[in-house]
Amino acid sequence: METFRGKHIILPKSKDWKLIDETDKYSFQQRLRCKMGTQLSPRELWDIHPTWTYRELLQNTKMCTLYPFPIGMKVLDMFKPKRWLDPTAGWGDRLRCAIEYGCEYVGVDSNKSMQKAYNSIIQDKAINKSKYKVICSKFQDAEITGKFDLVFTSPPFYTKEVYEHMVHWKSVDEFTNEFLFPLLNKAYLHLESKGHLVLYIEDSTEEEFITIMKNYVHEKLAGLEYEGAFYYEGTKPRPYYVWKKINNRRMRRNTGLEVKIGGYKDYDVNKIVLANSSDKKTFIGKLDYFASGYINNLLVGSLRVKHIDNSYVIREVYVIPEKRGLGYGKVLVVKILEFLKKKKLPIYLYVDPANIVAIQLYKKLGFKLVKKNDIYGDKYKI
Repeated sequence: METFRGKHIILPKSKDWKLIDETDKYSFQQRLRCKMGTQLSPRELWDIHPTWTYRELLQNTKMCTLYPFPIGMKVLDMFKPKRWLDPTAGWGDRLRCAIEYGCEYVGVDSNKSMQKAYNSIIQDKAINKSKYKVICSKFQDAEITGKFDLVFTSPPFYTKEVYEHMVHWKSVDEFTNEFLFPLLNKAYLHLESKGHLVLYIEDSTEEEFITIMKNYVHEKLAGLEYEGAFYYEGTKPRPYYVWKKINNRRMRRNTGLEVKIGGYKDYDVNKIVLANSSDKKTFIGKLDYFASGYINNLLVGSLRVKHIDNSYVIREVYVIPEKRGLGYGKVLVVKILEFLKKKKLPIYLYVDPANIVAIQLYKKLGFKLVKKNDIYGDKYKI
């Protein structure tokens, strides 16, 4: 077991079933339609055996679980949020926690059938109803404004529980690339300095992805400092992973990167970091440029610039995996911009719209969106 801020912390299991089960007043029917893995949902099984009692139903299948309300309150007491973002709002348990605690809450859920339940919880329990809302959308697509001092959620544990309107991922790669990484990117974007990201999530029995998640944060989200994990006493200790967004003065610096810029006559394949080491066809044209970044004479990153239609397009910004998260990509882009601006031609680049961290960086450098969903991604100009 890991420590959290140097201590082993296990939150004791709550047996206040009445308090926990209160959420079922609002979302029991939706929970019946949730599947455990590849099993039939309880609703589907009950339709096959309509004479069964609820007890008999539970003897033949498992229900997707509620989030324990008392534990949610303990988590809020630990982090004391004023504004909480919940990327996967679940059955409404954490919305109840936010109302009871008194902090502002923005939840997101792609399950359309849950909207009535969320609205009923707000109507029944909130005094200042404007402080609470749940957006019906995938988190990646949700329009969210402002910063939050807490991003806390319990995402799907891969395919352990399958909710209505949820994407059915065929592999861990699909789960991480299409859901978990975009969630982390967007959470980082909306987390204020010194705020916390808390994820209640664990490996599934079939697949492991927690190490992949941690490595991604370490490599891609340099502004998140890992504080460890605390646990909830379930049938076994259930982990809550915690990161803190550090301020700019404490972020890992990109000092020591030597950047060399060259053109057609200077180029050879050994001056470019290849995303695929088997790709030996990389080349540049007579009006193109490249930039290479070195630490102690070791090539750690590079980019290329194509001359297209009397403009420059920055492409293939790439840093070797073990040197990511240190700001080297930013330095490469800044240096090539200083060089290209002297040429007095328009400068463009293309970004995957899911790469929130890169978009945030390029906007800070002065790039503005000029076209969405172009052939290579969203098109930006400086």
